Amino acid sequence: MVEPSSGMRARLKENASKHNLTNIICIPKKWEDVEIGKDIEAGGYDVVIASHSLVMKDMQSALSKMNDAMKRSTYMFIVAGRRRETDKNSLWTLFSKEQIGRRPDYIYLYNILYQMGIYANVEIIDVDHNTQFPDLDAAVRHYKGWRGISGDDEGKLRSYLRENLIRDDGALWLRHNMRTAMIWIQKEDDLK
Repeated sequence: MVEPSSGMRARLKENASKHNLTNIICIPKKWEDVEIGKDIEAGGYDVVIASHSLVMKDMQSALSKMNDAMKRSTYMFIVAGRRRETDKNSLWTLFSKEQIGRRPDYIYLYNILYQMGIYANVEIIDVDHNTQFPDLDAAVRHYKGWRGISGDDEGKLRSYLRENLIRDDGALWLRHNMRTAMIWIQKEDDLK
C-alpha cells in the first residue's frame, strides 16, 4: 500500500490485525515519490485502488505509475462536482480552507488519462458516508489522526463534533452525503 499518512497507515495496520491479515506491505511515500521497480513491482498488482487521495502536483506522473503498477485494473474514487459541504459549517472546510479551490474534480483526472491515451470508464454515484464512534473522545482521536490536527485546532474539532455528531442506537454518528466518481481502467488484454 502506498500511503504517506502515518495516521492512515496506523488505521490500516489496526484493521489488518483485527482480521489477521499479514500480507500487507506499507510504502510510506506519495505516488509521486514511488519508484517503479524499486519501491513497487511493475505490473505486479492485480488491482490498484486510490480512494479520495488524488491531490498531487504532478498528477500525470502519479497516474502513470499507478497504471504501470497494475496487472489488471485500477479504480480511483474522487469527488464529482463541488463538495456539498463547502459551507463554513462542514468538517472539510473547517480544516481544509487552503484545499477547497485546488481539490481536483473527476473530470480533471479523466482528461489526463485521455491525454495519456487511456480510455477510462466513469460512474457517478451518491455515497452516504456514515462514521460511527462509541463516544466523543473516540471521534476526536479519529479525526485528529486522519487530518493531523493538534494544538488549538483540537478545540475547534471537539466543538464541531459535539455539535454535529448524532446519537443513534447507542452510538454517535457523523453523517454526510457526497457525490463520487468511480473511474476505472483495465489493461487491454483483460478487455478481450
